[in-house]
Amino acid sequence: MSDTPINFNTPEAKIAKEVAYQLIQKKTGKNIKNQQIRKETELMMRLVEEIEIKHELFLSNMCKRLNLNTENAQSMFHTIAEEIFSDGINWGRIIVLYAFAGKIAEHCRKSNDEQIIDKIALWVAGFVAKKSSWIRDSGRGWNGFIENFDVKQDSWVQGLFAATLGLGTIAAALYIKS
Repeated sequence: MSDTPINFNTPEAKIAKEVAYQLIQKKTGKNIKNQQIRKETELMMRLVEEIEIKHELFLSNMCKRLNLNTENAQSMFHTIAEEIFSDGINWGRIIVLYAFAGKIAEHCRKSNDEQIIDKIALWVAGFVAKKSSWIRDSGRGWNGFIENFDVKQDSWVQGLFAATLGLGTIAAALYIKS
């Protein structure tokens, strides 16, 4: 969790930021006024919703177990984000990160911690923006994301569960520490 300014000037980082803000706005019930929803955001929302449906109990209990609040939400987010990507980057992990950020934002809205909701969007946007070189080179840009996931496939959701298990491990470790 560095204080280094994040470069949102690359096309990959700009899209990561737009997707983050639009997703968080939708997850927290805010209107996306006069904004055209990006195709990447629409697809990300659909994928996040599929993860939530398949792993609803796991995800809904995670924020409670982490005991998230205004003081610890950022450090918890970054700890878990680092763990998700600890052994590599792929689109599945990026999707799981957006899903986790959406869950944190929903939790904060329900807990009346709404002042940090926009910060959550910035955290996920910044974290993904730092992966811009992978998105561009290995992920084939955000077009690669669309090409990989635009067709409804059930098999990729099964693979994402392995990534979400990493979240469970972190959640359990943080719960035991507290």
